[in-house]
Amino acid sequence: MIWDEDHDLRIITAIERLHSQSLLTHALFIGERKGTFTLLVDGSYYGRITDYRKDLLRRQVARQVASIGGDHWQVAIGSFSPVGINDETIMESIIDADDSKIEAYLRRIGVKWCLGTKLAHDLAYMDEAWSESERSPRLDPSKDSVPNWMTLEHD
Repeated sequence: MIWDEDHDLRIITAIERLHSQSLLTHALFIGERKGTFTLLVDGSYYGRITDYRKDLLRRQVARQVASIGGDHWQVAIGSFSPVGINDETIMESIIDADDSKIEAYLRRIGVKWCLGTKLAHDLAYMDEAWSESERSPRLDPSKDSVPNWMTLEHD
């Protein structure tokens, strides 16, 4: 989460709503500034999904953050590649700064925290370094459902 100058705590409610609907799977950055809720997803994922899936994601996010605390938030969804440049990046509403400064700021966070979509073998490697109590549960496709918009298939 990227805080803006007013640290609006209602963003926590928005994140909880999105999480409860499994809409944060590919999220890298979330922010709210001047009435716009911004969700930046991993560029390696966002660049591969269809325009229909992108619109579906935007509508699902908009439905969850439409009215929180009596305010209506606009929704901006884009992508961000922590290690490269992506043409679909939307950064203007996430913090108050020039685009070059915003990109440098987000890139530094992305590199420091190794943000991005992790493959199954990456997760297995990371699990080896964590103690049993620190491990988070993994999604089991044979038992758990995956939201339809997350797949790369065309409709």
